[in-house]
Amino acid sequence: MHARYSPHPLLEPYLKEVWVSSRDFRGPYGALELLPDRYIELVFNFGAPCGTDEGRELPNAYILGLLDRPFRLQAEGVVHTVAARFYAWGFSPLMGFVVGEPERAVEGLEQAVQEGREGLEPLVGQGDLPAAAQRLHGFLLERALRLAARVQAG
Repeated sequence: MHARYSPHPLLEPYLKEVWVSSRDFRGPYGALELLPDRYIELVFNFGAPCGTDEGRELPNAYILGLLDRPFRLQAEGVVHTVAARFYAWGFSPLMGFVVGEPERAVEGLEQAVQEGREGLEPLVGQGDLPAAAQRLHGFLLERALRLAARVQAG
């Protein structure tokens, strides 16, 4: 199962889409190769642990940045994914990543990922991936509204 959802108009300058998938990595389908593109992804995985072909286990929530070579994702079991696909220029302003201030950027990013993950697990556990996509979309829309309010006030 794979579904894509268009963003709210307020998110369009930052986000291409929110997407969900449910994939069984068992048997001969134990890996998925992701090709470089021009997007940054905020990814939340539920179910079987995921890792790279280099043997590194990925956290349950991670950022997949601009790739310079194919990225091979591996798992053994069913993986449910809820993710947002950002334009390269849209990720930093919306997620609060402050370029030039690495410590604050990492702290802000960790907090944003934690906030984004809240509420997703119960929905995914119930098998309601569309509702999980809607929840992530709402989280991102709240961030866009706060950003717009700061811009208008400043």
